[in-house]
Amino acid sequence: MADNQKQQDVIWDYYQNKREETFSENKGRLDYILDNIQKGKVVLNIGIGDGYFEKVAKEKVKIYCLDPSEESINSLISSLSFTNLEAKMGFSTKIPFDNAFFDVVVMSEVLEHLSEDDLRQTLLEVQRVLKTGGQFIGTVPSNENLAENVVICPSCTHEYHRWGHQLSFSALDLKGILSTKFEVIKLIDRPFINFKGRNLFGKIKGFFRIFLYVTKLFPLYGNLFFIVKK
Repeated sequence: MADNQKQQDVIWDYYQNKREETFSENKGRLDYILDNIQKGKVVLNIGIGDGYFEKVAKEKVKIYCLDPSEESINSLISSLSFTNLEAKMGFSTKIPFDNAFFDVVVMSEVLEHLSEDDLRQTLLEVQRVLKTGGQFIGTVPSNENLAENVVICPSCTHEYHRWGHQLSFSALDLKGILSTKFEVIKLIDRPFINFKGRNLFGKIKGFFRIFLYVTKLFPLYGNLFFIVKK
């Protein structure tokens, strides 16, 4: 895990702290996730991105967060007045919270970054920190062709996935993996569009993208959204 984790940390330290605009299209997906969480729940978000989810979730739930980037966690503590007990640096394979602490664990666009071994360990950890009847909610890219996003470093000639993805999931794959530890409540394949702040033309483009995805008239990437229960 060590070498891969270092590579992931380098990639996401850069995007989270130097290229925050990368996350601008995530809002529609994260808003949808929050809409599926009941008010007042105790929630852990693993993988904070630019901190948008934490910012909007604070008004609805008791939110905790975990991320491998120390710089991102410190920025969140500073900007949103989190304590170091609520926002922690760490990894999904060893979640630094007590057993049965959370009503909900969220991991959106995170599982695809893990190796198969780390995914198995992560599911065990999520199961451990969830209360009985608690929910694990998240998304992954749908049927991603990993090879399409492989690039080469011109300095060292090392080939790597530009976003650090290691796994690709079909709906059937994901259901099989999640059902080893949880009861699958919902699993759907859909695109997420951020409609907030778009003008009329932008909204029309967004609806057209959804139409193309649903009808499969044009090859577009979407997401698999899941809710499972302990």
